Amino acid sequence: MNKQRKETIIQEIKYWKRNRLLPDQYCDYLLALYTEGEGVEPAIGRGKLYSTFFACLISLFVPITFLVIYFTEMPVHLQMLLVTFFVLLSIFG
Repeated sequence: MNKQRKETIIQEIKYWKRNRLLPDQYCDYLLALYTEGEGVEPAIGRGKLYSTFFACLISLFVPITFLVIYFTEMPVHLQMLLVTFFVLLSIFG
């Protein structure tokens, strides 16, 4: 295939991906096909952003639990309920 024609096709596929005219998976496949595996850039998706956010949130549960339990005067059963809630939330996260 002509090099100029291949570059034009690659630019069109990148335009489609940027403007969401085709799904990302299709564009990645076409880019990999026309660039022979060299034109696909790894994308940071929403899933990566959400998982990073939840990892930070879960790591903050330990200091929050410490502050709430030791610096407030609550009944023992309420303290245990709060710790159980934070632990379960951390496990599910």
